[in-house]
Amino acid sequence: MSKKSALKTSLWVFRERGSAEGGADALFDAVQRQLQPHGFIACGGAIIDATLVEASWQHFRKAGKETLDQGETPAEWTDAPRRQKDTEAS
Repeated sequence: MSKKSALKTSLWVFRERGSAEGGADALFDAVQRQLQPHGFIACGGAIIDATLVEASWQHFRKAGKETLDQGETPAEWTDAPRRQKDTEAS
């Protein structure tokens, strides 16, 4: 079984068990009680399905990595790489 299908199955089992035993209502009520004092309102009745995807690896040349390690941006980078690279990622 792949990681993706195992996660999908785990979430499905969690949702089904919570719904069958009334746990989902208790969970949402607890979240609502925590949100209200801060001015937020959680609306019920909607479930949003999300898929987790793995981000691509960033490849830096040796000179570029050394420049980034010094807290600077490589001079040869145009605007596009500057926007696309996460220079603070570790």
